[in-house]
Amino acid sequence: MNGYTPKELRHSHYTSLTVKNAIVDGVRDLRDDGIRPDVDIKDADVPFVVVLKGYKKDVYSDKDDGVVDVSLYRCLHAGGSLHRRGYRRSQGGEDGDAVIHKAALKESLAAALLYETGWHKLIHAARYDDYQPAVFVDPMTGSATMPIEAALIACDIAPGLMRIRCSSSSSRGDQEVPPIVRWKDGPTMQEWKTLLQDAAKRAKAGILWASSINQSDDEDESTTVQRTNLIIVANERHPNAFSLAQSSVNMAGLGSIIKLSQGDCIDFDLGGGSQDDEEETTTSLSQRVVIPGRTIVGTNPPWGKRLDDMDVEDSWASLKTFLQRECNDAEAWILSGNKLLTRILRMKKTRSFVVKTAGEDLRWIQYHIFPKKKREDNEREEGVVNGGRFEEKRIRGERNDYSDDNTDFDSNKRRMRGGANRSEPQQGQQKRRMRAGGNQVSKRKRQIVPEKGRGGSSSGGGPWY
Repeated sequence: MNGYTPKELRHSHYTSLTVKNAIVDGVRDLRDDGIRPDVDIKDADVPFVVVLKGYKKDVYSDKDDGVVDVSLYRCLHAGGSLHRRGYRRSQGGEDGDAVIHKAALKESLAAALLYETGWHKLIHAARYDDYQPAVFVDPMTGSATMPIEAALIACDIAPGLMRIRCSSSSSRGDQEVPPIVRWKDGPTMQEWKTLLQDAAKRAKAGILWASSINQSDDEDESTTVQRTNLIIVANERHPNAFSLAQSSVNMAGLGSIIKLSQGDCIDFDLGGGSQDDEEETTTSLSQRVVIPGRTIVGTNPPWGKRLDDMDVEDSWASLKTFLQRECNDAEAWILSGNKLLTRILRMKKTRSFVVKTAGEDLRWIQYHIFPKKKREDNEREEGVVNGGRFEEKRIRGERNDYSDDNTDFDSNKRRMRGGANRSEPQQGQQKRRMRAGGNQVSKRKRQIVPEKGRGGSSSGGGPWY
């Protein structure tokens, strides 16, 4: 439904009852015996989903003259919407409305965001190509939706299989035997059992791979810490949200894979503090959770809508400190619904994607995080590419640490204008090049920026992306 649906149809029980009556009356009219079919709201042979899409005839009118398009779908499964994986449970322990974090992401949305980061590509590289570990970090995890979905993707656990595992004893039969196997044009029971067995086998193999010690570390004698193939760490500050996260992780059976910690993310220690030193030892590198080129940081920090967090700006400041201290040579993705808060990070985004959900217009923003020295080198490179930004600093009389000389104000000013020590033919050649090929500086910029965005040696993305 949406806001233009007439108020008479906004009550879900009344609407579903109306649609049900229309269906059974239509079936009765088609039957020779005139018998009305039975209705089972818990285990129907043919479940239906009704989607109402309303719009106004006249968008400039204040009258409630909405028109509704009704779409009716057969449902292949039982147990409600498929975005509910089942690891969020109600307080009573039975299936129903789960107790979730106030600002929790839908499970399906979290999975989609992870696919946008290329997490599945990193997992494929870790399992079948270069066999290096894969790392996922969520410093503000809430109820741990994103780490759990990251683990499901990494371990090749089908969401439907998770629904069966987490369903209560009273509804597990409905999940194991979906309505589609009762249809004449549906798969047979044997075909369905074969699919279940294959999914269970793949999940078991995925969990075993994720929990195993990475063998590539054995070839490196300098490594002092053994790592598993899959490393997922998450942190949450609020006690209630942390409790929900623990409950969800345990319900999903991923407690041995996802490591949770409680506290402010500014205190979330991943072993990256030594990266501030000019000389970093091999031991300190091996003790870091973040592996250069193999780590994705994904998080949904508070941005002041669903949560009444008075310290929301402090939370973003803490996130900035954490990223710069702990996540060097990593790739970070931040979900934000407030551009003013995003500016607190004072980081240059690589890419940004629009995400619209629950009436909110959000941005899924990518950042590449470099050590301090590498950030300065990149700034120098971008300064040359962006049309001599550092030359302009010297024009303003500011000192340029990246310059090879310390020429005075007047000589720099003449050089920027193309006059000082350049002959007339040289000036004419430069002008002709600018007219013929457009802005050569812009062309150089387009060559460099995508290279950083797609990964490689100069970015945190790595060759897997």
